[in-house]
Amino acid sequence: MIKKKIFIIICSVILILLLFALIMMFINNNNSNSAKLNHYIETQVITSLSEAQSLDNSKPMVVVFHAPYCSTCHQFMPAFNKLAKEYAKKFNFVALNIQEPQNYPLVSGNVGGIPTLYIFDTTIGNKVHISLSAIRNYNDLKSELDRYLRIRSYIDMEKAKADHEKLVEKYLKDIQKNAK
Repeated sequence: MIKKKIFIIICSVILILLLFALIMMFINNNNSNSAKLNHYIETQVITSLSEAQSLDNSKPMVVVFHAPYCSTCHQFMPAFNKLAKEYAKKFNFVALNIQEPQNYPLVSGNVGGIPTLYIFDTTIGNKVHISLSAIRNYNDLKSELDRYLRIRSYIDMEKAKADHEKLVEKYLKDIQKNAK
């Protein structure tokens, strides 16, 4: 009789511990989508718009718009990080979460689905959208980056910078004029 009670108590304790472990696994799994995605973002990748604005403007920026719940984003991030390591001297790499309010100004008008990838070249005022088919294949994405660098090498950068500065000045004057 005593052995039976001890056996029941031990089984009850084990059952309670197993149930507790299952509950904790469920909670961690539901709360870790963001952590899983952030785990894939390497340290050389900028993750906020304010940090991105302080980057070296002489290099184009490769920006991926992602969300913690996006499984395609989770699959894409290892390739993005690998490219960030390979092309660190040629591009700045930025991963922006579309759900963070500070990223809304850039998300608005640029993102129709996720992940979305752009090359922003602020030096010459250029924005290039990279297709989803290129995002899905590491070699295709690498080819797109190489193609952009090749095309960029043909551009007279001094003239492009001057033209861009003139356009920015005109834009700012138009804003001031319309504000009055």
